[in-house]
This record gives sequence, C-alpha cells and structure tokens, in this order.
Amino acid sequence: MVELQTLWGVFNTSFGTLCLCSLTLEWNDVGLIENAFSVFCDGVGGNSALSILDLRSNQISHVGAVELANALKRNSTLLTLGISCFLSSLW
Repeated sequence: MVELQTLWGVFNTSFGTLCLCSLTLEWNDVGLIENAFSVFCDGVGGNSALSILDLRSNQISHVGAVELANALKRNSTLLTLGISCFLSSLW
C-alpha cells in the first residue's frame, strides 16, 4: 500500500515536482486512510501539470469522494480520471 503522506511530496511545489503528468494508484487502498486521502486531494487540487489520474479500486469513501470532487474543481489540467465503485459495498 502506498503511503499517502509520502505522496504529498509529489504534489508539493517546494520539491519542484510540478512536471508530474500521470499518476496511477490503482489497487492501493488509498481511500482507507481518510486523513491522508484528504491531504492527497489537496495536492491534486493544487497540481498544475497532472493530466491523468488513476484511482480505480481504492475503496474511496463517500467523504473521500466529496474531497476528491472539491479538488477536481480546483484542478484545470486533469483530462482523464480512472475511478470505480463496487456496488456491493454500498448495500
């Protein structure tokens, strides 16, 4: 599983990594750690280069989905978002 606090450095401009254009985190359960996912969403919202983000199969909660949606409102460069929902977990 990816440590989301570590991923903050990917988006933090002080590390000079604004050139990140594509990020695949499929099957990493990043949605299970809500506080860290919130920090991750802040990074997505502030990134000015990311154009592809794959978050499929990451167990993102409804709270995480709202945080991601708010981040996407601030991100004007993302063109492709991979995300999935398992309906069995909603019942």
